[in-house]
Amino acid sequence: MNEATTTLTRAGMAYDLYLVEHNAELQKILVRRLRNPTSFQGARFEAAVAAIMLASGYDLRYAGEKGPGKHPEFYGTHKQNGAVLAVEAKSRHRPGIMGFEVKGKPVIPKTFDIAKLLRAAVEKDTPEPLLIFIELNSPEVLSVATYGTIYDELNQAWESVQALKWENGFPAIGVIFYNDVSPWYLSESLPKSGSPTWVVALWPQASRHVFDARPLIEQIVKGCQQRCNIPTTFPASM
Repeated sequence: MNEATTTLTRAGMAYDLYLVEHNAELQKILVRRLRNPTSFQGARFEAAVAAIMLASGYDLRYAGEKGPGKHPEFYGTHKQNGAVLAVEAKSRHRPGIMGFEVKGKPVIPKTFDIAKLLRAAVEKDTPEPLLIFIELNSPEVLSVATYGTIYDELNQAWESVQALKWENGFPAIGVIFYNDVSPWYLSESLPKSGSPTWVVALWPQASRHVFDARPLIEQIVKGCQQRCNIPTTFPASM
């Protein structure tokens, strides 16, 4: 295995857990799921999303599965303005990557193929404004040459799910597509050109929540960038 890439991958997950350390309930649930091979990939991404939201100025509460209806992963409350978001996180499984169907060499996907995953996320249909995170789990790096193709496919999937019939109006205020190529390069060095960890954020043409979500989502994208830049030193307490 490539030692540098493996160390970077482990450091990222460790930093995520460091950021959620103050939330005992959340950390306990995530650590338990990370220890289970069948839930590892989803829990790993949930930890990343939790870290992004915390870095963006939100307090988090684990939603759980009690009560009627479908539940998101978290509820996030902004520390300054008190705005509440429902946060849903879904990760695309690929055979041979992160312990999923480990049989032979992983097959590089021709497309992101996230239409069903995106629809399942939006179908949470929460009363609170719904923010969606989708992990693409692709070896595709982001560069000037690849951005147009990447954006077109993701935007098409996003527009397609908006075009479905939503009885009470479209429930999501935005989607953040996240990709970290490092699980695809555990036996070799990361690509030297292009960005190995990247996000593409989109918002709907209209939703049932009548406020401008763009500044909010832009703030969360900055939180994602902050979470991805692991500091070399840490304060004694957060």
